[in-house]
Amino acid sequence: MTPFTRLVPHFGQGAGQAIEDGFALAVLLEHAKRDKIAARLKAYQELRLERTSRV
Repeated sequence: MTPFTRLVPHFGQGAGQAIEDGFALAVLLEHAKRDKIAARLKAYQELRLERTSRV
C-alpha cells in the first residue's frame, strides 16, 4: 500500500481553488489604479464567498 492510496477524491480541491483565486485576482487587479484596488478586492471577496459557499 502506497501513501497515495489513502487520499480521498477531493484532496486536491484546495489546490484547484488556489489556482482559481490567483486567476481571479489577476483579472480583477490587472490595470487597477491605486485608488481602485480596495473596491476590486472587495468585489473579489464577494465573488469568492458566493463560489466557495457552494463548494
